[in-house]
Amino acid sequence: MWRSIFAAKAAVGFAAGLRQALFRHIQSLSFGDVDQVGSSTLITRLASDTNQLQAAVNMALRLFLRSPFVVLGAMVMAFTIDVKAALVFVVVHSIIINRYFRCDVCQYSDVPPCAGGT
Repeated sequence: MWRSIFAAKAAVGFAAGLRQALFRHIQSLSFGDVDQVGSSTLITRLASDTNQLQAAVNMALRLFLRSPFVVLGAMVMAFTIDVKAALVFVVVHSIIINRYFRCDVCQYSDVPPCAGGT
């Protein structure tokens, strides 16, 4: 329960800062830019995109920050129950993770680091 409360507070703080920065940027636009895009479009995008990012930050904080603790707890319990089986578990998972990341690196090694040219 506390995890959800803290994740929600962090996500709301992130969204508030983002809204403020976007609003400042919109205020710095010229009247021609605002007329070209449309003020209703800017308001809609400001609200909906920020809400989507707030939900994404909330979900990421709730899910991804919990996972390492669950894995660590599972490893501690596995070693307390059976050391040999836990060692097999660690070795097999290390091999799988190593091969997975090595294949990703090999697959995308020919992609240029930045498409923008910088």
